[in-house]
Amino acid sequence: MTPEEEQQFKQTLELKGLQQVQAMYKDAGIASTSVTAVTTVLSKGAITENTLTTILQSGMTEFEQQLGRKMTYGEMRELYG
Repeated sequence: MTPEEEQQFKQTLELKGLQQVQAMYKDAGIASTSVTAVTTVLSKGAITENTLTTILQSGMTEFEQQLGRKMTYGEMRELYG
């Protein structure tokens, strides 16, 4: 994979993760990304650490399958903040 293709793949993976988080918010009944709305849902247990970890892990697995190596810490921060 060329550096340009790798960068495009990373952007696609980042967008996919963002869409998964937005779907998770919708499923949990969060209408906005305000701190109050998210904190309220978190306190009720509608979103758990496992929910978020699953999204991250699926992205890391896809990354490893496509690029043949594990994601570095820097790449993880780049894609998932």
